[in-house]
Amino acid sequence: MHAKSHPRTGLAVCLVSLTLGGTALAEEPAAPGDVHFDRETLRSLGLDVDVSAFEKSASALPAGTYPFNLIVNGTAYGLQEVRVTHTAEDQRQVYCFTREQLTQWGTAFDELPQDRLAALDQDCLDLVALIPQAKVEPEMSTAALQVTLPQAYVKKRPRHYAPPQSWDSGLNAGFLSYNTNFDHARSDDQGTRNSYFLGLNGGLNLSGWRFRHNGSFLSGDNTDKGSTYQTLNNYLQRDLTSLSSQLTLGEHFTRGDLFDSIPFTGVQMESDERMLPDNERGFAPQVRGVAESNATVTVRQGNQVIHETTVPPGPFLIDDLYNTGFTENLEVTITEADGREKTFAVPYSYAAELLRPNSSRYFLTAGRYRGNEVNRELEFLQGGYRRGVTNTLTLYSGAIAADSYMAALIGSGFNTPYGAITTDITFADFDPDSNTVEPRMPTRGESYRIGYNKTFGRTGTTVQTVYSRSDEGYLSLSAAAEAVDTGLTNLFRERDRLTLNVNQALGSRTSFFLSGVAQTYWTDEDDSTTFGGGFTRSFSWGSFGLSASRFNTVDGYDIQYLATLSLPLGRSTRAPRLNTTATYLDNDNNTLQTSVSGVVGEQMQTNYNLYANSGLNEGERSNSYGANLRHRTTASMLGVSASRGDGFSRESLSARGSIAAYSGGVVFSPTQGETMAIVEAEGAAGAQLRRNQVRIGGSGKALVTGLTPYRNNDIVLDSKGASDSVEIKENIQRIAPRYGAIVRVPYETVTGQPSLLEIVHAGGIPIPFGAAVSDASGEVVTHVAQGQLVFIRTGLEPAIYKVSWGDGESCGFTYAPPEEAHDTYSKMPVTCSAEPGRP
Repeated sequence: MHAKSHPRTGLAVCLVSLTLGGTALAEEPAAPGDVHFDRETLRSLGLDVDVSAFEKSASALPAGTYPFNLIVNGTAYGLQEVRVTHTAEDQRQVYCFTREQLTQWGTAFDELPQDRLAALDQDCLDLVALIPQAKVEPEMSTAALQVTLPQAYVKKRPRHYAPPQSWDSGLNAGFLSYNTNFDHARSDDQGTRNSYFLGLNGGLNLSGWRFRHNGSFLSGDNTDKGSTYQTLNNYLQRDLTSLSSQLTLGEHFTRGDLFDSIPFTGVQMESDERMLPDNERGFAPQVRGVAESNATVTVRQGNQVIHETTVPPGPFLIDDLYNTGFTENLEVTITEADGREKTFAVPYSYAAELLRPNSSRYFLTAGRYRGNEVNRELEFLQGGYRRGVTNTLTLYSGAIAADSYMAALIGSGFNTPYGAITTDITFADFDPDSNTVEPRMPTRGESYRIGYNKTFGRTGTTVQTVYSRSDEGYLSLSAAAEAVDTGLTNLFRERDRLTLNVNQALGSRTSFFLSGVAQTYWTDEDDSTTFGGGFTRSFSWGSFGLSASRFNTVDGYDIQYLATLSLPLGRSTRAPRLNTTATYLDNDNNTLQTSVSGVVGEQMQTNYNLYANSGLNEGERSNSYGANLRHRTTASMLGVSASRGDGFSRESLSARGSIAAYSGGVVFSPTQGETMAIVEAEGAAGAQLRRNQVRIGGSGKALVTGLTPYRNNDIVLDSKGASDSVEIKENIQRIAPRYGAIVRVPYETVTGQPSLLEIVHAGGIPIPFGAAVSDASGEVVTHVAQGQLVFIRTGLEPAIYKVSWGDGESCGFTYAPPEEAHDTYSKMPVTCSAEPGRP
């Protein structure tokens, strides 16, 4: 009944049902649901079949526990074991379910008739008797159990929604996610250089509290301070379920939707939209760029390195940055294999958000400003509130109170037929120590902001733009905190800021984009304008793209042009791709790069890239080539790369993954994500989990990361790859973890030698097709198939089995698999004696 193991009853029952369905003749009028078969007709067809256990209905089963693919109102719940009994009068077959299962299906218990509520406390819930018009229908041909519940008794809820009472806080456990990179480089002008980076995100879950630590370690010839470890933040966090909120203590970041997000040390309470259903739910940016070789991409925010990775040549995308919460732009540095560096900025800010009518969000923070190298930390209290008034209007406000600084914000958002429009104004007043104020430098002012967002469905156009204008005396809280510490002279005072993003789709294969940022200042900084645009087009034979970008330089600005072409080298979905990228800055600065990339392995666990590069840099010709390989193991994602070129060479090693530790041991994973599940399936080494494409390890465990918190997550275990000696009883489990939880997901397995037995009665009596085979406890474990064959799974010790048919007829046998290995599907003769238990 499932992909790998042979079911104990399903095969025989299917054959019996199909055979009887085509040959049975009613002997006499039957009670509703009963079926009687003409045995003489069956014998005349050469079928010696025991049909007594199946005469109650066309799909009747003897009492026992059976694996079914459970389907409830069209939703699959995977392979589950269902206990089958019969009513006291033995007139009707009953499929037993639990209250936990009914809750998972979304059963509306409040709608049930009052006289049936007492039955909810029973171990075996009979749906047909409990819920009016409910149906339970087995489909023997597919080993499925179709459950139909009337909509009146099912709660309406969004897909994947999990009610709060089902949220799982998980185990008391710890985890560590790591991202490490080692570079060895040699060049004619700089000699040999080694560098090492280790990024860590770790934590400990205990009694509903989550401790988290983020840090990075840098070491190498390129660092001025030698080996250094930077702690980004440490904090404690827990859910406030009744408020749909999070409570955070320690070093964290304020929200960035009203005021600028800033780092703080203190306490914070804030709404968490992830706890709400999808129909009530109302950011770190992506980093894109182009590498000319096996390059190291370093992402900084302020003076801190928040991400570093090695990428192969060609366009790259980094979309897994941790959410730092800062609104300060990201600085991205691409270090090529020959040591050349390119740096650009990525804007980072939160977008304003409309709310549904009568819904609200809040945040409240109290603490000290935690800036880089700030000696005098400014204490502050900050809060904000947003409220959806109607379908077209959202109002929001906020305030900050601190030593020598105050600010207040009021704003509104409009959902109009012409697009979403947000407007707000912030009043700020800074009253510092007179020693820090330069003559005629204002410290009071206002800042105005307006945003626009619209997707034009008919044309496929999306426009996002935000414009802000600040008075010369306006200071944000972070600027005021720096002024308290260092004075006002060196502060950047922004005057105007305009951001624009436009995306245009032309059909399903062509798209255009345009994005840019323009800034002006009250202080002496030069005005800044950066923008880029281009288009991509896909064809049946590949894809093509053109783009141009303008960026600021020390001498002014430059414009770079980019052309890309990608072709599959074959028709298979796994065929490698040939990629060509050409960049042009001017006649003295341009490159042409060609690479071949692809994936190999049954589970596509290995990625490779080979490249060759030729170009001009300040008029000097240079050539290079290299290779990049990444392989996903059960424990880690490993990478290796090598580059060679005119006057340089470079090698790199990388690894990333996660480690979780709990009372049951230590588990590894090649993937990352704070919300996790530890899957336990004893003896099922090699079985694959569809999520993350990880496999059960030799310890019978696997770590699945990146689960969606507060939502139902299906954990599907495929027994393909596991030993024939193990049977997984249920292959799907559904969990709803809280954010950051590490949930234990145990799978029940049966380990034993599978054997195909040929049962021969000691007295020469033919054993009929469909006879029940039960173990020493009396549980039916299988049925006799055609040719008196029985498929059975046994342990190493001898076990007693009983074969029953007709009106009390039976025999018994004892069986243990041979010590030497044998073919699972080779028939093993077994003698069944008249006295059960004696072979």
